[in-house]
Amino acid sequence: MEKIDDVCKEVITILGFFNIDVIEKIPSKILKKLNELAADSELNCYIDKEKDLIDQDISEKSKDLIALLYYSYIATENEKNELLKIWNDNERKYQKELNEKYNPDNIFQKVLDCESTNIENLKNDNDTALIEYKESFFAKLKNFVFRILHINN
Repeated sequence: MEKIDDVCKEVITILGFFNIDVIEKIPSKILKKLNELAADSELNCYIDKEKDLIDQDISEKSKDLIALLYYSYIATENEKNELLKIWNDNERKYQKELNEKYNPDNIFQKVLDCESTNIENLKNDNDTALIEYKESFFAKLKNFVFRILHINN
């Protein structure tokens, strides 16, 4: 789990590669807070200028924060609409995966399939094993006391 100060340090490091006119679009109050939080980080952040942002060795939270800053302060209206479309598509895909994975109908069907398989295996199993019941120490003690006091359980 990334700490907020490490995320801020990664973001500040990446923002250092942006043109000054792009950075000026981000409110100074936000930049100041990012710098304050980044100052507490002990993370050594290295950015390779030859790689795309997506390929950098930075946390997903840092990428998310950069995307949010870009959307909120830097992007044009067309870019904002495109980003919203991408985010909505990603959310739909994610919800669809969750629905397929956790669909109650499918979950219960899997349980039923497992139970029927287990029942068939039990029917086909010729070896019958007896399970030895062992009484716990406390149950033995309780029964002993009840026998001494002639109390029925």
